Amino acid sequence: MNHTSWPVAISALVFGLMPISSEAKAAAELPSYAATYEIRLKQASATEGPRAAVGTLDSVFQETCDGWETKTRTALDLAFRDSSNYTNERYFESWESKTGADYTFSVRMYKNGETVESFKGRATLRNSDSRAYYEAVGERGERIGKAFVVPLPKDTMLPVEHSKVLLARAESGMPLFRSVVLNGASTSGPRISSIAIGERVGAEELPEILDGSRAEDVERLLKTPAWRMSSALYNLYAERETPDTELFLQIHEGGITESFEQKFDDFLLSAKMVYLRYLDPPKCD
Repeated sequence: MNHTSWPVAISALVFGLMPISSEAKAAAELPSYAATYEIRLKQASATEGPRAAVGTLDSVFQETCDGWETKTRTALDLAFRDSSNYTNERYFESWESKTGADYTFSVRMYKNGETVESFKGRATLRNSDSRAYYEAVGERGERIGKAFVVPLPKDTMLPVEHSKVLLARAESGMPLFRSVVLNGASTSGPRISSIAIGERVGAEELPEILDGSRAEDVERLLKTPAWRMSSALYNLYAERETPDTELFLQIHEGGITESFEQKFDDFLLSAKMVYLRYLDPPKCD
């Protein structure tokens, strides 16, 4: 994978069945929060990919009266063996209905300040007709060219519902969870997610988070159980025997990821949480 095309998107972990399953209802509620992660290059290929990478991932997960909003900004500075350097920024936004049946998303990616990808879309999950709609957009949000449609299997899940079911399975001690998930982060459509769930782990001290975070927020996180998990992600409609990307993470009961590593073909990124703030739930009638 060369530096003109390698993916800079960090896979969304908080990152749905319709309607919400009884299994998901058994899981803890997902709190609203804002978090920042420091990203570093942990492992590089001897021949391809970046030789250095440093950046941040800012994430906001907010419950609304009718759904959940997710907003992320990923910023990475990259250096390659041919002495080229790039700054990549990627913005992702989504909204998922509480019914688990409707979803909207948008992506905008910049390379050295120039737009290299910009699209938005929506998905509707229905028992007999589930689809995702994508369209390229310009700087002012106007549609460019024709929209295209991707069919979705009837068991496709949206990110929030997927997180709820995953946490319910972790709580019950189930070691594996395989599903089809659509998060809209790429135009390749849904992905097959194959997750191995490790044993519950105890709370660990997170002194780095205390700088800029409220002590009560860190203590609240540390009081919740966590699990180490590994996830392999495959594009549903691609003919590929190996995963497109792999994730190794520690995730807490409320769906908050404490740290993670993401493996691509020729490099490995590592991220750790450095800031956390729980947000107030919505005031609804």
